Parts: sequence; C-alpha cells; structure tokens
Amino acid sequence: MPGGAAVPRRRPARPRPGEGALRPAPRGARASAGLAAPPAGDDTAVLVLDGRGEAASHLAGVYRGGELSPLYSQELPHSLGLLYEDLTRHLGFLHSSDEYKVMALASYGRPKHLGLLRELVRVTDAGGFHVDRIDWASLAKAAEPGAELTEDHADLAASVQARLEEVVLDLARWLYDASGGASTLAMAGGVALNCVANARLAAEGPYRDVWVQPAAGDSGTALGAALHVAGTLGDRATPMSGADLGRGWSDDELEAELRRARCPTSGRTRLPPRRPGCSPPTASSPGTRGAASTARAPSGTARCWPTPATRRPPPG
Repeated sequence: MPGGAAVPRRRPARPRPGEGALRPAPRGARASAGLAAPPAGDDTAVLVLDGRGEAASHLAGVYRGGELSPLYSQELPHSLGLLYEDLTRHLGFLHSSDEYKVMALASYGRPKHLGLLRELVRVTDAGGFHVDRIDWASLAKAAEPGAELTEDHADLAASVQARLEEVVLDLARWLYDASGGASTLAMAGGVALNCVANARLAAEGPYRDVWVQPAAGDSGTALGAALHVAGTLGDRATPMSGADLGRGWSDDELEAELRRARCPTSGRTRLPPRRPGCSPPTASSPGTRGAASTARAPSGTARCWPTPATRRPPPG
C-alpha cells in the first residue's frame, strides 16, 4: 500500500478431513494399492511389510468387493524392515537405501547363524512376529563405510536373508488360511522390494499369483491413498499391467525431437523383434518391467516379454 507496509497475502483456509478436497486415508494406506492388482479371482490377500508406520510395521488383510478388511497388524517396535536396516548399517552401508546390497552380499555367504536368528525372530500364531534385540557385533565385526567385507559379513547377511525369507513365507501362509484361500497375494512396503524373498514366496507359497506393486516403498503411500479415496467414491481402479505408466513415444518421434534440439546421434537403436511364437503381455497375462521370462504361459506360448514369472498352479 502506498505510504504503508505491504499487506500480506492470506492463505486459503485448508479443508478439514472429510470436507472438500481433503480426505483422510487409513493407516497402512499403501495396502490400498492392492486395488490395482491384476484381477485373478474374487479375493486378493494383501501383505504390507515395512520398516515403520505410525504405530505398526506390518499389515495383513484381504480385499473383497473393493473393501480392505484388516486381519492383523504387527505393532512396533517389532519390524522386519528395521531389522534389515540395522544389519545394513552394521555392514557399513547406508541404511534405508543400500539394503539391496545386503541382499546381494547374502549370496556370497552361508546362513551359519540361522539357528540363532530363528530364536530371535519368531512368528506368532496370530499372524504377526516378534524381533528380539540382536548383538550384531558378536556375529561379525562392524564394517566401516567403504571397507573390505569379510566372509563373516557375508555369512551374517546370508543368515538374516534366509530368516527373512522364512518369516515372509510363514506370514503369507497364515494370511492365505485367514483370507479363506485367496488365490492372489498383493504385496507392498519396503520389505516387498526384496526380490529374492519374493521369488522364494512365489515358488514355495500357496498363492497362484504374487503381485508386488511397483511403488512398494514410501512412494506407494500416495498411490495407495489415492486409490483408497477413489474406491470410496465408487471409482473402480484399472488393474496395473506394469510399471510403464504414462505417455510413450515411437522411434520416429524420438528421432524428430533429437533433430529439433540439434542433438548429435549415432544412428537408430531399436528393440530386437520378438521371437516367433512369443506373445506380449495382455490383460490375462499382466507384465511388469523386470527381467524377461521365458516361462510357459498358461496358453502354452512362450513369454518373451518382461513378466512377473510368478504364476503357479493353485494348491492341490
């Protein structure tokens, strides 16, 4: 204002929960991403395994008719994600970031401490688990960041990875029974990014399909909250056939844009053609971006595009 102080802009009043554009999302909203799981039956079992939430680290439930029914939730401080985080830090890696390196390190070791870890990390009859304090230093000396790792470190990583796989299998089997035999399992949470455990679950678990939603980490909270609100408003989520969401461009469009920007190119690189007899993913055989699989599809045609490779016959 002339001759006076500037008048501050007033921020628009925020809507209260449940009013206007702001709606509350339930605890464990990440599980709502199971709404987008490729349909494979009437019910979808949902297993969320994470480091920490508001008060819990785990949620087991089932989707029926678009509604999530929680069956069990493991309260903190017991957490499989925090267990793996602690190990990551002890091995000299960056926790909440380098857990995939620990998973890889496990392949170089032997699970020599598996017996002890079975005593310290236990599954309960109610569908949860307990994690007791672990003295990491008594099993392997703490590693400095960037230091050379030893056989002891690899053995410790292998032991924790093996116990994690066992616990995930036990939790998934409990959920299968508690859900009434749901044929599909949708997973979320940071622990669900452990692809080695997922592969074992797909091979040894009771589910016909195991689906890990692409945003299984913290970013899945936003996705799950959006799907939850959409579901409550009657908007049916379209099943996700892969992580390749958004707009796509052809080779001709990309080449034209590079020329417009005057970017030097070294020629055109195209994807190799599919082998004869191969079938791309369809709504009945959803694919995710990962390692290509040549497993036999239910129709008998070889799959030569990226697929989850987790389909298995239902338990007898």
